[in-house]
Amino acid sequence: MRYADAELATGRLDPDSEFHLAALLLARLRGDAAQPETPIARALSVMAARYGTRLSIAALAKAAGLGISQFHTVFRRETGKTPGEMQRDVRLEKASMLLQETNLSIAEISLVVGFSDQTAFTRCLRRFRATTPDALRRRRSVLNE
Repeated sequence: MRYADAELATGRLDPDSEFHLAALLLARLRGDAAQPETPIARALSVMAARYGTRLSIAALAKAAGLGISQFHTVFRRETGKTPGEMQRDVRLEKASMLLQETNLSIAEISLVVGFSDQTAFTRCLRRFRATTPDALRRRRSVLNE
């Protein structure tokens, strides 16, 4: 709520801020998330809420209430990853869950989690998780037997 209050106090919100604020308020109303207290926790909440869209460092820094340089430094120190690496990991985690829990096609999942196409998604999954979408989907079949 402090984030909402600070954003609203500045006057009219830009579209990115409106979206961040709406996602955070929705999560709070649903009881999905406690109010993040640290700047990096706020940025991580935005990443989790908007995993399917490309988020700029400037937008994440704004959500965190930090300047771009300071945000990048603090984010790396607190998470051990760059914001881009973390966003990739959030997308891959969501995609893994969707592959195992839904019947969406691999192409649909690729687009839902923000990849340009199925090939880019498969390449990223193979490189950073040493698996493929088909292998994750087969794992679901084995677990359900």
